[in-house]
Amino acid sequence: MNINGINRINQFASIATKTQSSSQANKTSAVTANSTAANTQRPRTAAPAAHYDIAGRIAMIPNLEQYEALIQRFLSGESKMENYSSNAPLTQDQIALRGFMRELQRTDNRSLAQVQMDMTRNRNIFNNYWMSNGSTGSRPAVSILHDGTFQIHKTKEEHADFIMNQKFDILKATMSVINSRRASI
Repeated sequence: MNINGINRINQFASIATKTQSSSQANKTSAVTANSTAANTQRPRTAAPAAHYDIAGRIAMIPNLEQYEALIQRFLSGESKMENYSSNAPLTQDQIALRGFMRELQRTDNRSLAQVQMDMTRNRNIFNNYWMSNGSTGSRPAVSILHDGTFQIHKTKEEHADFIMNQKFDILKATMSVINSRRASI
């Protein structure tokens, strides 16, 4: 599949499988060797440190340079971000950006159980904040980040702007990773 010059790579190719299985074996042996130390140093609800390192996660995306032209179009304003409140059909660039975001999500090394625990912990942090301030009634729209911090939104437009700013920050970080790769060559 090819969308605006971005080729869909078969993630089950034999080379990728060999690389993944060897790196998986290395990770498994390292985790086994350090499992007792890791369990005593970090609470079970804490997310792995690699989850917070967005630049490191971006660098793990294979063929990252194929997204450069797409990211440049969004950063320059040539392409517009997806508007969740409208029912307009997606453009080819918006579809390709969704593909990039899925690739970024695949770099998250947490299990589904860890993701669920983190989401529950972060939701409880917000609920405790909401109740401790004596707030009543329905809860406002809120964006809870992976580290437990949250942003309360008063309007749908404010929420959409926050999400758009988060996406732009990821795109800027991606361009910085691509540029640092070029500089190191």
